[in-house]
Amino acid sequence: MQTAGAASHVHPRFRLLRRTDFVCFDARLIVEVDGFQHAENGRDLARDAFFRGEGFRILRFWNEEVVKNLDGVCLAILAELRNAGE
Repeated sequence: MQTAGAASHVHPRFRLLRRTDFVCFDARLIVEVDGFQHAENGRDLARDAFFRGEGFRILRFWNEEVVKNLDGVCLAILAELRNAGE
């Protein structure tokens, strides 16, 4: 993969990160925004378990929640980022 003329590589163990909505490596935080089709989705549960095993925390919000309560979603993400060092 080329990015602004520089080569970048994704370690094979983390290729799944390409399928996340947002990731902050410094805080080891993944944020997912999903539709209800992801409720109790086995693939999501397995992927979440893998990333938790690698030290990531995962926040998952429903699309409707983001649309109707964006401030609350942002506050939840900020709170999680503040807790990153704990």
